[in-house]
Amino acid sequence: MAFLRVRNNIITIYYYNPVTGKRTSKSTGLNPAEKNFTIARKLARDIDFSLKKKKREIRLLGGRKFLIGNVVDHYLSLKQNLSKNGKRSLNRFFKLFFSYFPKEMSCSMISRENVEDFILTLCKRELSNNTKRLLIVYLKSFLKFLFEYEYSHEIRINRSLIPKRQLKPKIIFDENEVNFIFESIPKNNPNLLVGVHFLFYTGLRPVDIYNIRTENIDEDQMLMRILSTKTNLLMEIPLHFDLLPIVQLMKKEKPAGSILSYSSSESFNRAVNIYLRYLGITDYKEATAYTFRKTFVSRARYCGIDSTVIKELIGHSHSNTLDTFYSYLSLEYLRKELAMYQGTPNAYKSQNSKQGKEEVSIISNLQSPLSVTNLGSRYDENLNFVN
Repeated sequence: MAFLRVRNNIITIYYYNPVTGKRTSKSTGLNPAEKNFTIARKLARDIDFSLKKKKREIRLLGGRKFLIGNVVDHYLSLKQNLSKNGKRSLNRFFKLFFSYFPKEMSCSMISRENVEDFILTLCKRELSNNTKRLLIVYLKSFLKFLFEYEYSHEIRINRSLIPKRQLKPKIIFDENEVNFIFESIPKNNPNLLVGVHFLFYTGLRPVDIYNIRTENIDEDQMLMRILSTKTNLLMEIPLHFDLLPIVQLMKKEKPAGSILSYSSSESFNRAVNIYLRYLGITDYKEATAYTFRKTFVSRARYCGIDSTVIKELIGHSHSNTLDTFYSYLSLEYLRKELAMYQGTPNAYKSQNSKQGKEEVSIISNLQSPLSVTNLGSRYDENLNFVN
């Protein structure tokens, strides 16, 4: 039961919190005047009512007290199979979640009212609607976990609070931009040269290209073996004929190891994005390394490749039961379909030394930092913009 005391000439409410198991005090900010005592008594009654409600909830949960921090650790321990990007997004969500629900707070304190307040707080942030929707998806998953493991009662989110999906324009590289990108690649930058070719001719995610190893590319059978970081499945993907000159040189000079020497997939992404910014393409469209994936899909459709085949080639999940569980596409069929994909005349081609031209090595200095001396004085050797 809450009671009043005057402390430092301020009316203070004292009460026992059954959730934390500790005595707690709350200042009213009122001086000890008679009319203020009337207001303070009303506040104390409101606290009593709230405490009785929490006691009932604790009894329904068997009297157990679970701290949010410990419960989140339990939840994350069940998410070990998530991809690296998935774990990063989940950690980003819980960083925001802990800013509203402290780790020391009991799970029984989570109610529909403060969950909806948290959603309204998220919606006020300067984030895209799609990002807000993703954070709310994580929230719904965590609330479902709390209920299933009897950490809390069931909490349903009002659908009207969820932002609408934001449809973004489909951005791809047109033919002139593709030619310009390939023409401008510096030959003394092997990482960028190899990375851009694989982005354009495979349509794979940048993180999957970063994980490709030379020994997993078979130029005789024209295929690559890749472990997808998103699906954790081993994929066998046919190799486009235009990639063969690069693969042959890579096999010759570096028979094993990653095809790229960036420190991480994020560094690979950043290098490609900086290169696009240097070319001026990002001045008029929001192009990134991921735009190559969208360009591959669009060009493949223009070339008449079936959508089911495209999903297999780029490692995308299927949306229907037929393609997911029943339809089997042989490697030979995928290779035949990929041959329809039209590349660019500016792709790298090995030069024949018999014609008096020295063959250009794209693998030399692969372990050294990026060398982009001919990219302009506004960029340093790591492709960082210099004012």
